[in-house]
Amino acid sequence: MINVRFDKNVQLKAARAFMVLHKIDDLGGEVVYTNPSSQDIEDEKFDLEIELGVIINVSADELRDNILGISEVESVAVNEFETSDFEKQEKKENSENTITQQKSNVTVENSTNQKKKIQLQSVRVDIEKLDQLMNLMAELVISRSRITETLRKYEIKDVDESLANLSRITLDLQNIVMKIRMIPIAFVFNRFPRVVRDTAKKLNKEVNLIIEGEDTELDRTVVDEIGDPLIHLIRNSIDHGIEPVDERIKKGKPKIGTIKLSAWHEGDGVVISVEDDGKGLDREVIANKAIEKGLVDPSMVSTMSDEEIFSFIFLPGFSTKNKATDLSGRGVGMDVVKTVVESLNGSVTISSKKDIGTKIIIRLPLTLSIIQVLLVTIDNYVYAIPIANIDTTQKITDGDIRIVQGNEVFVLRGEVIPLIRLRDVFNMPKIEDSLTEKVVIVKTANRKYGVVVDNLLGQDDIVIKSLGKYLNSVKEFSGGAILGDGRIALILDITNLNEL
Repeated sequence: MINVRFDKNVQLKAARAFMVLHKIDDLGGEVVYTNPSSQDIEDEKFDLEIELGVIINVSADELRDNILGISEVESVAVNEFETSDFEKQEKKENSENTITQQKSNVTVENSTNQKKKIQLQSVRVDIEKLDQLMNLMAELVISRSRITETLRKYEIKDVDESLANLSRITLDLQNIVMKIRMIPIAFVFNRFPRVVRDTAKKLNKEVNLIIEGEDTELDRTVVDEIGDPLIHLIRNSIDHGIEPVDERIKKGKPKIGTIKLSAWHEGDGVVISVEDDGKGLDREVIANKAIEKGLVDPSMVSTMSDEEIFSFIFLPGFSTKNKATDLSGRGVGMDVVKTVVESLNGSVTISSKKDIGTKIIIRLPLTLSIIQVLLVTIDNYVYAIPIANIDTTQKITDGDIRIVQGNEVFVLRGEVIPLIRLRDVFNMPKIEDSLTEKVVIVKTANRKYGVVVDNLLGQDDIVIKSLGKYLNSVKEFSGGAILGDGRIALILDITNLNEL
C-alpha cells in the first residue's frame, strides 16, 4: 500500500495524481486499488492524500524516491506486503474446514495481510449493472405483491408457508441489493476541506472544518445529488456566519471559526448537519425583510416561532444582504438547497441563536428506489404516502373540525393541525353523509398538517417509477408505482401538497 500526500498549495491535484500513476506504470507496477476511485481522482474529489494498492517488483525505497521526485508531492509512505507470506496463509486456510476458514478471516493478526485479503475479495462493478440489478429487484417486489394479492383474492391458504418464505427471501435480497448500492458519504465530504480553505482565504477569515461520520453510507444516487447543496451551505456558513477575526475577538470568541459537518443514521434515513459558531441569524432582520417583500403580515410576526421566521431564507430571491458578492447576496442558493433535498424525498430545517451559531439539519432517505408507504384511497383511486413523512393517523368527526382564518383545522394533543382535503385538491365531489373522516397526519420540514382521505388500505413496499418529463409540472405527485393487483398508485409529494 502506498499513501501519497501532496503539498497544501498543490495546483491541478488530478494531474499530479496521474503523474504518480504514470510513474508506477513506468516502473513496471500495476495499480490494483485506489482510494478515492479513479473517477474521483480525475474529478479532483479528494483532499491532499490518495491511497494506492500496487503490485510492483522494486524496493520500497526505490519506489518512494521515484514518487518523491514528482513536483508538489510532500510525502510518500510505503507499506510493504510480501506475496509469499500471503500465499502461505492462503494454503494454511485452504487445508482447514469451512468453519475454521471463517474464523481465520476474522482473527488475522497481521493488519496488512488482512487489508490485502479484503482487496482480493472485492470487485468493481459498473454502476449501470447495479441499476439493472435494482430494477430486477424492483420487478421481483412487484411480482411478489401480485402473487400475494391473487392468493388473498381467491382465499388460497395452502401456500401460506411458501409465500412467507418467499417474502423473507425477497426482503433479504432487497436489503442486500440496497447495501451494494451504498457508498460512504466521505466521497462527498472529502472535497470540502479545500472548499473551506479557498473560501476562507478569499474572505480573509480563519476557519477550522471538523468532519464526523464520513463512513455513514447512502445510496449512490443520493450521494451524487447532495454534494452541491452541501457546498453552498458551507460557503454560506463562512460568508454569512463566521465573523472576521477582529469581530470574533471583540465577542470573546476564538479567532478561528469552526464549521462542523456531521452525518449519522437515524431510523430508516440519514441525517446531515452543517453547524457553525458564527454570528447566527437575526430574527428581526429576516422578519423585516419578509414584511418588506409582502411574505407575512406584520401582525403575525410576533406569534411566529424562530424556526418559521428562519424558514423564509429558503424562499427564492430572499436575501438580507444589501450588496451582492460573487459568493452570496443574490437571493439564490438556499432555495435550490431546499428544492434538491425535497426532490430526494428529504427535508431541511434550520435553528440559530444570535452570536452563538447556526445549525442546518438535512434528513434524507437511505435509498430512492424502494420505499415503504401507506396506501390510501380517494373515490376508489389509490394513492401512496411515504411512511417517512407520516406522524400518525386519526379519525375525526365534524364536531372536531374548526375554522380558523377561513381554513379547516383540528386540535391534536394541544397542537393545531391544518387540514387538506384531497377531494378538494383533485376537484372530486364531496361526500356529504360522512360523519367520521380518516386523516393522515404528515410532517414536512417544521410543519404538520392533516390529509383527509376516504380509506386507509395499509402499509406496503412499493417501487418508485418516474412519471416522465411530460408530467414534471405536476407538483402533487413525486412518482408512481404498480401495485400487486395491477393498479397504479400515485405517490403524493407531501411538501408540494402543503403549498397548493
